[in-house]
Amino acid sequence: MKQHIILCQLLTAALLLTGCGFEVEGGLPEPAASGAAKEQLSATETVSPEPQTEPASEPPTEAPFDFNDITDEQVLERLHSQKYNAELLPGYHVPAESPRYFDLFVPESDGDPMQALRDSEPNTEMTTLGENAFYGLADFPELDAVPKLVLKQFTLAGNGYAKYNGELDAESVLTNFDYITHDQKLLARWYRDDPEIKCVSYEFYAVKENHDGTAELGWYCYPIDREDHLVSLQPGWNLIRTITLDGSGAEPAPGQQAPVMDIELTLDKQEILIGRDDPQVVVRAVPPAEYTPSSVQLCDADTNRVLCELVDDCDYEAHGDNIQGDGWYCNRWTVPTDFGIDPDISEYLNLWFYAQFEENGVLHRSEAVRLTVYEPFTEKELDGQQKVYDAVDALLNSDAWKQADTETRRQLALDCLNDLAEQGLLVPEYTHSSDDMVSYQFPSGVLGGIKLTPFDPRMN
Repeated sequence: MKQHIILCQLLTAALLLTGCGFEVEGGLPEPAASGAAKEQLSATETVSPEPQTEPASEPPTEAPFDFNDITDEQVLERLHSQKYNAELLPGYHVPAESPRYFDLFVPESDGDPMQALRDSEPNTEMTTLGENAFYGLADFPELDAVPKLVLKQFTLAGNGYAKYNGELDAESVLTNFDYITHDQKLLARWYRDDPEIKCVSYEFYAVKENHDGTAELGWYCYPIDREDHLVSLQPGWNLIRTITLDGSGAEPAPGQQAPVMDIELTLDKQEILIGRDDPQVVVRAVPPAEYTPSSVQLCDADTNRVLCELVDDCDYEAHGDNIQGDGWYCNRWTVPTDFGIDPDISEYLNLWFYAQFEENGVLHRSEAVRLTVYEPFTEKELDGQQKVYDAVDALLNSDAWKQADTETRRQLALDCLNDLAEQGLLVPEYTHSSDDMVSYQFPSGVLGGIKLTPFDPRMN
């Protein structure tokens, strides 16, 4: 009888690419609908009229500070901070039952939003983790994915907009939109009711990294049409300030023209586990067919430093290129593996690269691509996981568990996991229960669960 579930999530790229994971050196995703919401937006054929109101053109006077008063040092500190918004912004709303990672789900139509999420995965069992008037939080344990947060007071309206069904008072607006902006590096946010432009808005300062040696401080807002309650799932910005990552505050030195983004850049792997995978990656850049540069530069997108030259020379052993003159520029590059600073914690590093070459005064460049490097679990982490497994196995094999009904088992499981959390073996704020599952999370990011009822053999 399988009642002890371990979802081995090594904080892999699958989790990091959801738009809701934190990165050691990563940046803020583009403000947009994320996860399931983005997928539904691309699938819907409904066309909604755009709101008739526009965001203000100047920062609100009641903001905690003026846009130009925010220093470059504050921007860089927030950019590289791994603290969650709730740790930095008083009153910021996050799901009480959730870890830091979750995807958004916006229902396509009115009705039961949790049922809509359940219907999105008809052949997979869904576990409800938490629920209130603003959201429902659920998980599909078999999919080995982060939980999904269902926005109860939004429905997709088409044309990139959602219908906001919530109240327009400050608390309701802040609560609803804090969930939408959960993965953004906010410096401040506030509520504004402006009858002159016939809308209310959730407005905030946020930082994002461009992966070209610069970062942006932006003033963004979600204006809500007072009459139709339509809101864009992609916030509009009113002001942007670009700074270099060295904090100088200057714009990058201008070239003769902006880079032309026409190079295709790929890596032969997207993640490397130290000790298991070869730390050398083969990089391939493909310029447009009409260009034949002597070489293409591979650059660190965070520092703009040139890492190596990519060549088209048919030297596979040295450079990973096996056909000369085919327009594929390649080389081998070895990633750093000595970035960890805590011997008791498995850490990871996100590296961003772009390729470029210049011809006739025009700079040709690729989009930035990411490579994630992981440290393996430490002995301390493995020892802690084993202690949890032993304690849970002892519970499942006890007479008290075997003779208990579902609700008694729930309490036994919660007592066991809370005790383990007090010992520092589990993340305290993640332990929670649903209809037939009590879930938990290790400090390393691995998720697990204790099933309160026997498994359905058809689901195994």
